[in-house]
Amino acid sequence: MIFGNPDEFALYVDVVDEWCNLYDNLEGLSGIWLKGELLITNISLISLSNDFENIIEQTPQLIECSKLYNLSNVDLLKELLKARFPNWCASSSLEWEENIDEWQDVEEVNACDLSFESCHTGHETNHYLLGIRNHDEVRLLLYRKNYKNDFFNFEEITDFDIASVEISYIKLKLIVSQLESYVSDAFKSFHGL
Repeated sequence: MIFGNPDEFALYVDVVDEWCNLYDNLEGLSGIWLKGELLITNISLISLSNDFENIIEQTPQLIECSKLYNLSNVDLLKELLKARFPNWCASSSLEWEENIDEWQDVEEVNACDLSFESCHTGHETNHYLLGIRNHDEVRLLLYRKNYKNDFFNFEEITDFDIASVEISYIKLKLIVSQLESYVSDAFKSFHGL
């Protein structure tokens, strides 16, 4: 099933009955469509019921900030990463090494992180789906992070690493709601509920 418009932004999920029976859980394929490009994130690595928890929980809480919304993709990504992973961001490898033992006692802001659980598991590159609101619009950034560094190296982030799209907040909530209903119904059906 595809929820949304693949030429803009959509979520993809398909239950694979054979995998469900093999692992005794709701299993299948999941992914993100962004501007016509499909990123498959999950191939029976994580139960579908767990894969979407983050996007379902965080979409209603998305941060609204017009000041950040209008930044360039790279600058916006850096601001969202600093909020989400404050102890894992540095401007260079040297800065990271110098400050690795000086963790800040600061709370992470999860409200911008819409990543699937499978975006970070079993892939050569981690993917982060981050979002921010400006009134009725949402700006989504899909960031591809390689394994070169354990931390987010701001010195190396380029536009090439980021895919971006703007959609209405109502449309995003509808897409996520449809996905949640589909997964819930599939889970009930699989367990005979």
